[in-house]
Amino acid sequence: MDITAQELRGSEVKEAFRGYHRDDVDMLLERAAATIESLTDQLQRPRAVATVSRTDAETIQRTLILAQRAADNAMAEAQEKARVLVEESESKAQALVSDAEANARRIHDEEMRQYQSEVAALLARRDRLVTFAPSFAR
Repeated sequence: MDITAQELRGSEVKEAFRGYHRDDVDMLLERAAATIESLTDQLQRPRAVATVSRTDAETIQRTLILAQRAADNAMAEAQEKARVLVEESESKAQALVSDAEANARRIHDEEMRQYQSEVAALLARRDRLVTFAPSFAR
């Protein structure tokens, strides 16, 4: 499928961590688009007036290959950055879950100690009441 100058100008290369310099890629795409427009204009003129030289075609081909490589590299770097971010996020989430679980265990243990202390105090109080109760019954 052929590429048009409008497609090159309308394409957007997303920025990536440690990616290509966006202005350089934009200039390269603009030059490729201008070359395509120029060659398209030449092709639309009568053949006797202008012809596309083999050198021009090779230049266009090299330019398009470079633009494609730049886009592929930018995409690969963006995917790598996304993978790293996901791994870091999952790690942080796991740490938060672990902290929450440890906090829940600590709270549970404190509440259990308090509960056991209250039960022991109530049992001791009951034993004292049972000890004194028969003397009141007489």
